[in-house]
Amino acid sequence: YQLRFECLSNRVFGLFHSTLLNYFFSGLLPKIERELTIHKPHSIHQAIGLAKLV
Repeated sequence: YQLRFECLSNRVFGLFHSTLLNYFFSGLLPKIERELTIHKPHSIHQAIGLAKLV
C-alpha cells in the first residue's frame, strides 16, 4: 500500500499535507488507522514509519 500511495501521491500537485495524510489514513486497516490517529504524525513519512511498526 505504501508504494502505491507514494507513486500516486507524487502525481498529484496542490494538495495540503493534511489532505494527503487523510487519504493515507483512509486506505489503512482500521486497527492501524486507530493507532496512527492516537500518535498524530505530522508528515506522511512519519505516518508511513508508524504504520510499519503497528
